Amino acid sequence: MSADVDVKLVVKDPMGNVVYKNGGVNAMIANETRQFNFDSNLAPFWGGKYKVELSISYKRRLVSGELARTKMS
Repeated sequence: MSADVDVKLVVKDPMGNVVYKNGGVNAMIANETRQFNFDSNLAPFWGGKYKVELSISYKRRLVSGELARTKMS
């Protein structure tokens, strides 16, 4: 079974300005590890640090009739 996950990567400079954005919808397979690689030519102007934010979201869609078969405990 596979699912589509929405991956978002945002890089901000020390002032909070977004300097790089990447991501998209990717297929994931159940019980498997997935590695995402994003390339950038960012180089801090003053040797400072960047802040990286990564989010991965998944919205499960119910198959018709699935709710009726779900056990509630």
